[in-house]
Amino acid sequence: HDPEKRDVGASFFPALGAYSSADDSIIEAHFAQLRKANVGVAVVSWYPPGKRDANGPEVDGLVKRLLAAAARFGLELCLHLEPWEGRTAAA
Repeated sequence: HDPEKRDVGASFFPALGAYSSADDSIIEAHFAQLRKANVGVAVVSWYPPGKRDANGPEVDGLVKRLLAAAARFGLELCLHLEPWEGRTAAA
């Protein structure tokens, strides 16, 4: 994995180049692409505050920005609840 060499560990390189999904310009570009393709719902992974996966920072603070962007583009946002240690039906 070396984005500087256009190696992102996948067979295809993103058209927008190597990026952070938390970058506001990337969020705008992705939501514009979804709207142009007549997609109505974006689904994103979510962990509760204080939890995260091994690949990045906590994402809870990103949700408000995603909701605002979705509203600007007339999209709905669906949160996929990721499993986390200690998660139970009651949690």
